[in-house]
Amino acid sequence: ERFAQEEDGVAKFSEVENIEANVPYIIAINKAANLTGTTITWSTTNVLLKPEPIAYTSGKKYLMAGTFVNQSLEGIYAVNTAGALAKWESDNQAVAPFRAYFKEIETLDSHANIPLPGEAQANDVEDVTLATLVGSGVIGNDYHITNTLTVGYVSNDGLALYAKDDNEFALRNNVPYVPTTEQISSYHVFDDVSKFDQSNWIAINLPEAVDDPDFYMGKTITGVEGTLNDLLNPEMTVTQMPTFGQHSSFTPNTMCIANFADENTYFCVPPKPNEYVKIHWAIYQNGKFYMPKSENGVNTERLNGVVNIDNSICGNYEFTNNMAYEFTAMVKALKPRTSTAMMAPALVNVQPGEPSSYYEVAPILIKDVPTAISTISNEPNADGIYYNLMGQPVTNPTPGIYIRDGRKVIIK
Repeated sequence: ERFAQEEDGVAKFSEVENIEANVPYIIAINKAANLTGTTITWSTTNVLLKPEPIAYTSGKKYLMAGTFVNQSLEGIYAVNTAGALAKWESDNQAVAPFRAYFKEIETLDSHANIPLPGEAQANDVEDVTLATLVGSGVIGNDYHITNTLTVGYVSNDGLALYAKDDNEFALRNNVPYVPTTEQISSYHVFDDVSKFDQSNWIAINLPEAVDDPDFYMGKTITGVEGTLNDLLNPEMTVTQMPTFGQHSSFTPNTMCIANFADENTYFCVPPKPNEYVKIHWAIYQNGKFYMPKSENGVNTERLNGVVNIDNSICGNYEFTNNMAYEFTAMVKALKPRTSTAMMAPALVNVQPGEPSSYYEVAPILIKDVPTAISTISNEPNADGIYYNLMGQPVTNPTPGIYIRDGRKVIIK
C-alpha cells in the first residue's frame, strides 16, 4: 500500500498493483499467515536505487519516506513494532534500510502519534488490567487499561498523571503476586495493615496539560490507552486524554524510611514504583533520609533504614541536617525486587550510610517536624526482651509475632 493522505490524523493508504522503485510502501501481512522464521526475498532487475530517501505524499501535514541505507534521524515518526502507529521521536532515531517513516511538512505545535489503518491497528492494542501490565507488559507495545483508575498525583505542569488501580496485585506468570497471611498481618508502623493499599501505580503522560492539577487529584479515570515507555517505574504515553469521572476517597499510604529497606530481617509493607505516599519520621542528613533514634515514644520498634533523595520535584529545597521531616513523595524504583514476597524487609541492624538499593524518594510537599527527634537510629535492640508490634514489652509471650533483639520472632 502506498501513502495517499492523512484524514483526522490517521494515515490513509491506497492499494497498488505494481511496486515502483524509489517509492516507499507499507506491506501488511495477515496475522493468520504465520511467517515466523520464514525468509522473504524481494528481487528486481534493471533498477537504479537512489541513495537518498525519496518521499511521496498527498497529505497536508506529513510526508512518508523510505531509506535504502542506515540513517540516524531526528524529528521523525517511526513506525512501531506492532505496525499500529507512527510514534514521534525527537531525538536521533536509527532507521534501517528499507524501513519507512513519516516527517512533518511544516513544524507542528504538537506531535501526536499517527495511527496506521487496518487490522494491525485494531488487534495490536491489547486490553489489559494494570496488574497485568506492570507484571508482564512489553516496552514499546500499545495497551488499553481496562480498569477504572484513581489519580493520586498530578505533576506541577499538568502533563503527567500518577494513577492506581483498586488494590489489585501484580501478576507474575499469570499468578497474583499476593503476600501470605503471615506477611500481611506481620507489621505496619502506622495503620491497621489490613487497610494498607497494595495497588499498582502508573505514570500517564498526557497529550495536553490539565488546567488545574490539584482539582484532578483523587478523580477516577477510564479510557487510558497508549504506549508503554517504562516497566521498572511503569509509564505510559497516551495519544488521547482519558475520561475523568468523580472524585474518590483516596488516601495515600503512610510509610517510614524502614519501608524502603533491603535486608531480610522482618517485614514492612513496601511501596510500589511511582506510588504517591506520605512519609513520617524521616531524619535528613547529607542527601539521605534515616529512621530516627528510639526516644520520646517514637520508633519504639527500633527500626532502621536509609534512603537516597531524588530532588527532581522539590528542586533546591534546603533540608537541614539532623532535622526531622514529614512529606509527601513519589517513589522511584532503582531495580526490580527479586524476592517473591510482597513485603519489603525493614533494616534493624544496618549502619547509617547504607541507603536502599531498591528505591529513591522524590519529596513533594515538605514540612519539618517540631519534635525532639534529632538523632539517627543505628542501635539494634539487644536486651533479650520480647516486644509486641506496638513496641510494648511482653513478659509471658503467647503464640504470635514479636520483636526480640531487633529481630522478628514467631511463637507458635
